[in-house]
Amino acid sequence: MGLPYDLIIMKKSETVYVEVKSTISASKNWFPISKNEWQCAIEKEDSFIIVRVILCGQTNVKIGILKNPVKLCQQNVLQLSLIQSPNSVNLTEVPLRD
Repeated sequence: MGLPYDLIIMKKSETVYVEVKSTISASKNWFPISKNEWQCAIEKEDSFIIVRVILCGQTNVKIGILKNPVKLCQQNVLQLSLIQSPNSVNLTEVPLRD
């Protein structure tokens, strides 16, 4: 398992932890984040940023910076979603009607 960030930026007395999330789809407004990355975001607060890179064709990119994503969730700027791993929970089929 690797580190919960891709880059560290150090300037004077400040250290910023950067996680890069990229996609080739401009319409894709979601991305996965590991529990280790999320835990790091909780611990580092304003020192943790997600850089969102959207590749737009062969020559252009769009870049967004999400500073302190945990706080952005608390402010309803970002939303969390859960994805169930296959076979993680036993599902039982239940009839809708008797």
